[in-house]
Amino acid sequence: MQTRNKINVLIGVCVTTAILLIYLQYYLVNHTYEQTKTQYTKEIKESAYQIINQHDGLQNQIIIEFSKKVLTLADHQKTPDKLLNLLIHQSDSLTLKFNHEINKQFRQDVKLKNVRHLVKFNKFVIEYNGVRYERKGTENETKTADNQIRLMSFGGNFSISDKEGGLTVSFYGMHYADVSGWKTELYKRMSVIFIAATILIITVSLLFYLTFSAIFRQKKITAIQTDFVNNMTHELKTPLSSVSIILKSLKKPEIYKDTKLVDELIASLERQHHKIQHIIDDVLESAILTQQKAPVKSQIDIVKKLREYISDRPLDKHQFQATIQPEQLQVFTHWPSLEKALDNLLENATKYSDQGSTIKLTTYVENTLFIIEVIDEGKGIKKAYQSLIFDKFFRIPEENRHNTKGLGLGLYISRQTLRQIGSELILTKSNDNGSIFQIQLPVNEN
Repeated sequence: MQTRNKINVLIGVCVTTAILLIYLQYYLVNHTYEQTKTQYTKEIKESAYQIINQHDGLQNQIIIEFSKKVLTLADHQKTPDKLLNLLIHQSDSLTLKFNHEINKQFRQDVKLKNVRHLVKFNKFVIEYNGVRYERKGTENETKTADNQIRLMSFGGNFSISDKEGGLTVSFYGMHYADVSGWKTELYKRMSVIFIAATILIITVSLLFYLTFSAIFRQKKITAIQTDFVNNMTHELKTPLSSVSIILKSLKKPEIYKDTKLVDELIASLERQHHKIQHIIDDVLESAILTQQKAPVKSQIDIVKKLREYISDRPLDKHQFQATIQPEQLQVFTHWPSLEKALDNLLENATKYSDQGSTIKLTTYVENTLFIIEVIDEGKGIKKAYQSLIFDKFFRIPEENRHNTKGLGLGLYISRQTLRQIGSELILTKSNDNGSIFQIQLPVNEN
């Protein structure tokens, strides 16, 4: 429990560290983004100021042309409100020439080649007979689009005299830089920072993942080792206890007076020796299995071999049914490996199903595979453990009860042995009504 708490604390610390790292990266990137944006805006303004200031004469020319239009309009329309409306509609056309000339200069500047110049009249004021009339232009001076940078303002006024009195016209405008692609430019400038920040976060996350994977893998290995030691102790305890009792009996002189009893004790001693030897052989085989070379395969009549196998292996405490199809089939395989896997599957079927229940062995051809199925009517395997039953030393937890013997090596050794000869062992179905294990052999392999 203490180890689990330490792991939970470690997970909490790592998650907190990851969150802080992401926040710091976000803050630094966002701060750098704002600084880059400010620097980019400053560069645009400085370059644009120089070009606009070089065209003061052109600006004055436009103002003169504008005043002439006002005079023409004033001669035909004396009402200030209507005159203001006409000025607003005429103002945009007066800026086209100026925008055209400035934009030609912008396109020749490296920093401004993707920037478009705009001139907008923001406000018009007319004073007529001591009364002030004011009207906003087509663009409010206080409102600027996100993709526009305000550069510099301009304005002027002039008076018009006529027979009825004086008329003063004032106007106010603003130079803008249209930077529609400014975000792309900023992202381009910050690409190295974005990439570095992303790589750093991914690297730290990967290190955390690898660390926790190693911790949980080590924890799993430790649990497997503990279970293995417990299972090994349990499996060896029974035959060793029997051996101890037999040896104590053989030390008594009166035992030798009964020849039949001595023979029984020696036979029992041999059986216990065989059990211990079988346990040791399984452990040694699992240790060297991956280092062994694949066995040499040969062409055999698999149907004939299976019929012989069934006749030599009766199941005393269970009903055994075999359905072997087709009548004859040649396959390229290694029979001893296949026989060992079948022994293990039938042994498990008898151990994990009630006495008197039916165990079936069925074979058939499906596509390019020869299928051998071992079907029992046992209690089945819970879904949570079905993906683990082929792991080395894994046994389904029984809450420290050892109702069935084993070290958790049978299915592991069987699958690895079959894979060495190009075959496969899988669990196709398992529920409360029993389990179905399937051996798949290629039938068209030369």
